[in-house]
Amino acid sequence: MIAQSLSVRNSLLEQSLQSSSFLSSFKKAYSTELLAQQSKHMFFAESARIWQSQWLDMAKTTGLPGNVFQSHRKVVDSLAARIYTVSTINHSAVEVRSQFSHLMELSRNIGQDMTRAVQAFKTTNLAINSSVKIIAETNDFFASERGVRAIVPTAPIFKTAKNLERAEKLEQTEAHLSIAATESEENLHINGAELIFLANTIVTNLKEELVGVIDEKFSHYKHVLNRMEILANPANFLTLLQQFAAGVTKNYTKEFWQKPGEKFVTNPEALAKSYLGIFLSGAFGDIAFIGPEIASGDGYVDILVNFLGSDYVVELKIVGAGWSIGWAESGLDQLNRYMKTYGCDESYLVVFDGRKTTRGRQLNAFYEMPNGRVNVVTIRIYN
Repeated sequence: MIAQSLSVRNSLLEQSLQSSSFLSSFKKAYSTELLAQQSKHMFFAESARIWQSQWLDMAKTTGLPGNVFQSHRKVVDSLAARIYTVSTINHSAVEVRSQFSHLMELSRNIGQDMTRAVQAFKTTNLAINSSVKIIAETNDFFASERGVRAIVPTAPIFKTAKNLERAEKLEQTEAHLSIAATESEENLHINGAELIFLANTIVTNLKEELVGVIDEKFSHYKHVLNRMEILANPANFLTLLQQFAAGVTKNYTKEFWQKPGEKFVTNPEALAKSYLGIFLSGAFGDIAFIGPEIASGDGYVDILVNFLGSDYVVELKIVGAGWSIGWAESGLDQLNRYMKTYGCDESYLVVFDGRKTTRGRQLNAFYEMPNGRVNVVTIRIYN
């Protein structure tokens, strides 16, 4: 699982900076892993191109009705496009991860060596600058329609004795594309989280190495200095969500309505997710991003948000205009099951409340559930 994979990686990275002997062996293994990652992303992109082409050639000779052909082609094209996009971002992310792995040794044992200190600052600043762009692309992908689960065919492929073999091959090709898209997106989340964690670890180590050395020579290395300031006084995730809530209530309530108080826009929860992505990009663009939706067993309802290199599960719910408070409360049980499944002790329920009055039943600020605490952030979107 994503969270467990990140936990193991983070532990190994921290050890590598504490031990010279461990750093040497870790760098060798890490370089091998990065090469494998690059090969995998290239394979996914090339395979998607081949599968998409093969599917189209087979579909044209399978005798599918027009509506079935168009429905399934839309799915195939959507999956292939997602794989191409994600593979491109992943390729760039792995290259920057490789830069950070080289920086681990450069950021150690600097002492009063100003030449090495300046080199470490300059190189780290460039690497963080590259990572910021990738985090922004990752956030944009998962916050957009491209990052929402794949389109489902509206019409099944009917099998006959005449087309059975080709129909089954069409379904197998669609399955290959779906699996490749899912794995590519999981890798994208891991790469983004690791870029943030790597930058945080190296910057923290740099600050410790350069106590008493930092002066005006480093003033133009804004990415490193900004990250040092953030890590010195990091905001917690609940505070981040509360800032988001205040911003939505102040500036964006009208965007949720076709008719204020009566009818929401189509798919308001997707709009809410998009706004969360925009907020993270603007306020915390180099240390946070929207991640993938999670198959929780009840459908794709939870999303991962990575903040400062750690993952947080967030459930978005809409209340008002036909959406009851009970719908929002159902998120408590969903998050409770998630915390048990994934072994986390906190989660977050963000409720977009479009009711015309506050006299109705309200949610508490938090709930102590059997498997951990669910923090609740309520956002008023009717005024």
